[in-house]
Amino acid sequence: MNKRAGATVHLSDLKWTIAPKVLKPYRARTSFIESALHWKLKRNLINLGYTMPTEIQEKALPHVLAGNNLVGLAAAGTGKTLAYLIPLIQRMLLDNTYTCLVIVPNPELAQQVYQQFRVLTEKMEFFSACFVGGINADEEIKRAGLRHNFVVGTPERVTALIKLKAIEVTRIQSVVIDELEAMQELDTINDVLSVTNRMKQRQQTILFTAGIKKSQQALVQELVGDAMQISLTSGSLSNTYVKQSLIKVAEHQHKFDILAELLQDRALKKVIVFAETRKEVYQLHKKLNKRGINVDGIHGSTSPLYKTKAIALFRNGKTHVLVATDNASRGMDVDNITHVINYQLPPNANSYMHRIGKTGRANKKGKAYTFIN
Repeated sequence: MNKRAGATVHLSDLKWTIAPKVLKPYRARTSFIESALHWKLKRNLINLGYTMPTEIQEKALPHVLAGNNLVGLAAAGTGKTLAYLIPLIQRMLLDNTYTCLVIVPNPELAQQVYQQFRVLTEKMEFFSACFVGGINADEEIKRAGLRHNFVVGTPERVTALIKLKAIEVTRIQSVVIDELEAMQELDTINDVLSVTNRMKQRQQTILFTAGIKKSQQALVQELVGDAMQISLTSGSLSNTYVKQSLIKVAEHQHKFDILAELLQDRALKKVIVFAETRKEVYQLHKKLNKRGINVDGIHGSTSPLYKTKAIALFRNGKTHVLVATDNASRGMDVDNITHVINYQLPPNANSYMHRIGKTGRANKKGKAYTFIN
């Protein structure tokens, strides 16, 4: 980086460290091809480029297959979605009457989980559905009444369909609650409880969250009951492939100029810049665009249609930089993000880990920069 752009230091050089100690990357004991998974599932995993399970995937597999209640402590970028999809699909292959429900915090993540299920079950005769609203209500109710092996949706929409008796909960054997912390932030946890309270006969509950605070323990007990708990040992809640650095802005320097110069570097191929407010997203979007940078922006008030289009363009490489708030990025699953930039210090460590989990995925290296004054 150009010297006038400020000094870059490692987080370990500071007294306040928001990055936990990094341990050696996890080495799975068995590859997917060597595992006891059904050959159809192994075929699709290999075709999609998945050869070795991540730590959370290897640890979750036997418990989900055995029908145990499970709490998985894992953040974005650790492979947690496949940690439950792979064993759930295995159970469907062994019993074509098996049915499961996945509840996720927002429509974007629901669509991504649904698409992952579809590609993992290619050439398998399973019925699946995704319910997030936004389509003709009668059509959605009709679709919900079909016999599905796999259903994914947001808490609000799933609750509404169950109340309308469009989804027959007595047929569902397993329920997955993914990103519990995001549902609490979005104030949809009561809808989740409404769903689980109507599924007293369910055989299995699987819950994934970035971490459990003392204040959340009673909620987790209510949702999952007695459950096995698995967590990561290979570093932090995020992965170990992200190099994390600070950009210290001197008094005589302008932070935006440093950011704009940094984004001109060709090494920053696909970048997400985190801002704190929608006003800041708008301002950064506008100013970076004037500097000739291919940029888009999303925040909590962005329309679902615009947000979906913006994320698709970013995912496909049509947009170089995406400016976003924490809430807007929840559930955004985009591969090959090379850099994450925090334009301000994140409000807390959980927010920081969520953000940097967008890069360094699938054993690829990533970089995270955080501006400080």
